[in-house]
Amino acid sequence: MNKIELTYKRNSTNKFDFKAIQNGNLIYGKTYSPKEDENQVIMGEILVQTAQEWADKEIERNPEFKWHSFEEFKEWIGNAQLRKEASKRYDDLMFKE
Repeated sequence: MNKIELTYKRNSTNKFDFKAIQNGNLIYGKTYSPKEDENQVIMGEILVQTAQEWADKEIERNPEFKWHSFEEFKEWIGNAQLRKEASKRYDDLMFKE
C-alpha cells in the first residue's frame, strides 16, 4: 500500500510550507507567503485537508494508487471537483450563519 502525506504548516519565518510526500519521497514542496490576510491561510489549510482526504479515499479504493510524476500530481491537485469541494468547505466555514 502506498502512503501519501500532504501538509501545509507554518514555518519559523511565518510562511507556510506545502509538501506532498509519497512513500517517504518529496514529490512537491513550495513555501507560500499569504499576502492578504488570515483567510488565505485558512483556504490553503482547507485545500490540503480536502486533498489529503481524496488521496486517502483513492488509496482505500486502490492500494496501489500513486502519482508517477510531478505532472500527474499537478493534474490531480488541480482537479476542478477537488477545488470546488474545498471552496465549498471554505464558504461553509467562513460564511455560516
